[in-house]
Amino acid sequence: MASYRKRGKTWQYTISYTDKETGKPEQIYKGGFRTKTEAIGEAEELEQSIKKGVQIKNNITLAEHFESWISMYKERQVTPTTVLKYKQSLSHIKELFPDIPLSQVNRSIYQTFLNNYADKHVKESTLRIHGHIKQSIQVAIDDKIITDDFTRRAIISGKKESKPANQKFISYSDTKKLLKYLVSHREPSLPNNYLLMLAFTTGLRYGELTGLTWNDIDFENQRISVNKSYDYLYHTGFKPTKTETSKRTVDIDEFMTTLLRELRDNQKKEFKSLEVKNPLNLVFYHFSDGVPSNSGTNKLLKTLLQRLEISPLISVHGARHTYGSILIYKGVDIGIVSEVLGHKDVTITNEVYRHVIKELREENRERLLGIQNELFM
Repeated sequence: MASYRKRGKTWQYTISYTDKETGKPEQIYKGGFRTKTEAIGEAEELEQSIKKGVQIKNNITLAEHFESWISMYKERQVTPTTVLKYKQSLSHIKELFPDIPLSQVNRSIYQTFLNNYADKHVKESTLRIHGHIKQSIQVAIDDKIITDDFTRRAIISGKKESKPANQKFISYSDTKKLLKYLVSHREPSLPNNYLLMLAFTTGLRYGELTGLTWNDIDFENQRISVNKSYDYLYHTGFKPTKTETSKRTVDIDEFMTTLLRELRDNQKKEFKSLEVKNPLNLVFYHFSDGVPSNSGTNKLLKTLLQRLEISPLISVHGARHTYGSILIYKGVDIGIVSEVLGHKDVTITNEVYRHVIKELREENRERLLGIQNELFM
């Protein structure tokens, strides 16, 4: 039986029932409704669910449920890097979400949480944590912990602007300038320079670069087989590529092939002299430091960009954006670019490089108008 009361400007319902499993009397209460009618509507639905045998759990909070969901459904299914992202969402939930039973959470409470989170984060980040919570809530509904999806029709915002698209890559001329410097200052004992050269000329992801073995490089046909990635965060070894379409063959030119052959030959000689083993036969492997760290390579790139007075100061992932942008700007078909970068489909490529595509459209517009004008001459 449900009862209703007004608390301040909002309404709350309380449902009293007997738990069929324990035989103990239980109560469910939830507030935050703007009108009594809204409270009655949800309470009646909940009473019907209880009559059908739905087991309603009052005590578990969103943070507790989310943590359990990560452990049960994600930790063995996704990469450690992805698990880390879920745990980052968990820390934000613990910090900002009210410590109340999941059964008491409504859309207003959830929207308030999203708004508070969005005050200090970009829209993409707000969308990500919303997606994480929404996934976990579907499980809560399936497990009959709750009956209402309070994440539906949530409004996603973000006051802090994300980095503009033109701050994620460097220009064609600056790329040539950087590569020229990398080539002239290369040291075969230091694999980072070679890694950067390959990054800017293939668009491979960092995990794909560090996951390359010498068996993946076909020197005769000047091709690289991208068939796995490396867990550079936790160093657990090889792992699958980001998606199935990330498995691909990438062409390299004669000069890059020569550079890689130089690195290989020096590595063999140096490792033999120092009695160092390269257990996974990795292309980019330092005799004492092992696999180049992402942070270390980012620091090196930033230092080089500053030295050469190149801006913006992009990350190694920006090398991928730079290569993709150059290909599109040079007129390479968008479908080919998608294959080269290992995107799931052309839609992703269009979205990531829409800034370049927009520039090309403007250029082509001027050409079209020029052709039209010539027809009248």
